[in-house]
Amino acid sequence: TSSKHIFSKKNVYTIYKDHLKRLWIGTKGDGIYCLTPSNKNMTQFDVRHFVHDNMNKNSISSDEIYAITEDNQARIWIGTWRNGVNIVNENNGISFTNRNNTMKGYPSDNCLKVRCLYCTPDGTMFIGTAGGLVTIHGKTILHSLPGTDVMQIFSANNKIYLCLYAKGISEITSIDFSSGKINLKNYDADNNTNDCYINAVYDGHRSIW
Repeated sequence: TSSKHIFSKKNVYTIYKDHLKRLWIGTKGDGIYCLTPSNKNMTQFDVRHFVHDNMNKNSISSDEIYAITEDNQARIWIGTWRNGVNIVNENNGISFTNRNNTMKGYPSDNCLKVRCLYCTPDGTMFIGTAGGLVTIHGKTILHSLPGTDVMQIFSANNKIYLCLYAKGISEITSIDFSSGKINLKNYDADNNTNDCYINAVYDGHRSIW
C-alpha cells in the first residue's frame, strides 16, 4: 500500500518510531498501523493495518491502542486500553503475544487498561495501568501498587519516576524488580490529593516538566 492510504476516521492516540525507522500508529478503536519507509527520503511508505479478530487468538488483543515502545531486544510492545499488552512477533509475518494466547499470568480487571510503557536497561518492562504497576521480565509477571492509577513512567538521571493520579510524582527506589514489592519515594510534599499529574518529561539537563 502506498502513502496515499486513507487512515481510519478514528482518533490517533500514539505514534512510535522504531529502530528500523518504521512508524507505528495507534488509534482509539481501529487498531494499529505500521508504516515502513519504501524510499530513503521517507516520503513513501508501505502500510499494514492490524485489528483484533475474535476468531484469531494471535491477533492484537484490542483495537484501542494507548502506548507503544521497544524493548532492549528490539521487540515492539503495544499497550491497549481494554485488553492488556501485546508483544509483536515478526517470525513468518506479524502476530501478537498477549493474554489470549501464551502470555499467562497477566492480571485482569483495571490492569487491562494500559496507559504507558517503559523498558528498563535490564529489559524489565514497566506497564502503567489504571489498576497499578505491572512488571514483566522474561516470563515473570508481577503486579504492584494495586488501586493506583499510573498515568506516566519516565526516567531522569538514571532514576525512574511515576506520575500517579491524585498522588503526585514518585521515584522508584527499588533496585531489584524481581519481587512484587516496589518501593517509592513520593514528592507530593503538600500531601495534596488533588495533584493529578498526567504526564512529565525530563529535559536532559536538570528539570522535569
